[in-house]
Amino acid sequence: MHQIQQYQSSVTLFSRDGRVSVYPSLKTALKALGERWITDNVGADFRMFDRSTRWFDQVRNACVCEPRYLLRDFIMRDDADGVVTLASFHPYIVRRRRLRWQSPLNKWNGEGPVPGVRCHRGGRHYFRRPKSMMERRQAALVLKEEGEVPPRSARSFCNLPDAYDDYGVSSSGDRCWKRYRRTQWKTTRD
Repeated sequence: MHQIQQYQSSVTLFSRDGRVSVYPSLKTALKALGERWITDNVGADFRMFDRSTRWFDQVRNACVCEPRYLLRDFIMRDDADGVVTLASFHPYIVRRRRLRWQSPLNKWNGEGPVPGVRCHRGGRHYFRRPKSMMERRQAALVLKEEGEVPPRSARSFCNLPDAYDDYGVSSSGDRCWKRYRRTQWKTTRD
């Protein structure tokens, strides 16, 4: 079945000093000018009422209301001489899709725990044994078939689990390598 595309009117950009630019559609105007430029420079009219300000006049001894106007350098019109503003471009502005972990409350119905709010007991961290990192790296390079002797672990065999030294460990005693370096090795007393 053949579908007929909807007619897109051309957009004309008028500047305050008399320059005129014509774009074939809203989409091409948005691509050529950009959303930020349209927001900052294009208005419904060259001079728009913003607000009124009140101030006290000392000479007349009275409060005076004075209108304030926004001045824009550019205006846009379509084929039917209708006003084109930033709101007209909203269907064509592509917003970056938020990732699943950036908007966890979209699928929450209000019951149960709030997603994204967790209590990490113990925590997950790296730097399991900072003083034995070099021994682990050397142990990964040992060729036992060639008769090389692997390095001895510093204090216990668990200090050299494997060559992968970047897995997370849950222990509350040594969270940071700086805190680990400040204290000497301590043995537990019975």
